[in-house]
Amino acid sequence: MPTAADALTHSAALGRQVATLLDPEIPADGVTTGTIRPELRSIASISSVEGHQLDPARDFSIKF
Repeated sequence: MPTAADALTHSAALGRQVATLLDPEIPADGVTTGTIRPELRSIASISSVEGHQLDPARDFSIKF
């Protein structure tokens, strides 16, 4: 346990953030809602390997 009150407060805030990120049913501001944090924008960004504009009917359809 932190001995200083501000360290405890900071630790509790970090704990709340981790709990939010681990629960997929809770919206995480800056991660899944609102303005996405800049350092997260390039993770799993969708683009075409052919360089064309993405078309949901063509690029996101499931073919059996």
